[in-house]
Amino acid sequence: MVSKLASFDMPVMGHAGLIPRKSTWIGGLRAFGRTAEEAMELYRQFKRLEDAGAWAVEVEVVPTEVLAAINMKTKLVTTSIGAGSGGM
Repeated sequence: MVSKLASFDMPVMGHAGLIPRKSTWIGGLRAFGRTAEEAMELYRQFKRLEDAGAWAVEVEVVPTEVLAAINMKTKLVTTSIGAGSGGM
């Protein structure tokens, strides 16, 4: 979907971390990215969004340190909702 919209020059913003409507997939409403495995999955989500043509991502309930580390490896603009000051 992101690739298709981006191909029409439509700005696309993704959503990563805690996604409330998908929270049952990660065990409920909780911070996402606390373990190394979850942090790497979050990074892969960022890269997929970036590769698909997104310009930004809303990051929800992710540890500040994890978001700050990912921000150093992506061109996406990030907005933080409960993810501390790690957003750009």
